[in-house]
Amino acid sequence: MRSIFAAVAAGVCAMSLASAVLADSSMSSSGSMGMTKTVTGQVIDLACYTSSGAHGMSHAKCAMACAKAGGALGILTSDGNVLVSIGPSPGADPNKLLLPYVEKNVTVTGKVFSGHGLSTIAISTVKAAAMSNSMMSH
Repeated sequence: MRSIFAAVAAGVCAMSLASAVLADSSMSSSGSMGMTKTVTGQVIDLACYTSSGAHGMSHAKCAMACAKAGGALGILTSDGNVLVSIGPSPGADPNKLLLPYVEKNVTVTGKVFSGHGLSTIAISTVKAAAMSNSMMSH
C-alpha cells in the first residue's frame, strides 16, 4: 500500500513539475520579456498624482521629497497614460535615472511591460525633452 501511495505521489509531483516548466516556456515565447520602446512624457510622483492629480513644476519640491523617500515615479504621456518606472534588474533603484527630471519632460527608452492592470518601463536611457503646453497642464 505504501509503494502505491509513493508511486502516485511521485507521479503527481512529476506532472506538476512538467506543467510548471511548460507554462514557463510558453510565457517566455509569448513576449513576456518586454518590448523596447521610446516614450516622451512628464516625470511624475505616482502617490500625489493618483491621489490628488498633483503634478507639474509647482509640485516639484513635494515630488522630489517623495521620490527620495522611495516613492514611485512614472512617466505621464500626452495621451494621459502612465508608465510606472521599474528597476532594470532586481534590487535596482527604479528612480535613479529619473530623479534629475522630477516633474520635467523627458524622452526615455526602455523595456515596456503590461499586465495585471499595470504598464511599466525599465528605463535604460533618459534625456530632457520639450513638451507642448497641453502636456504641461494635463
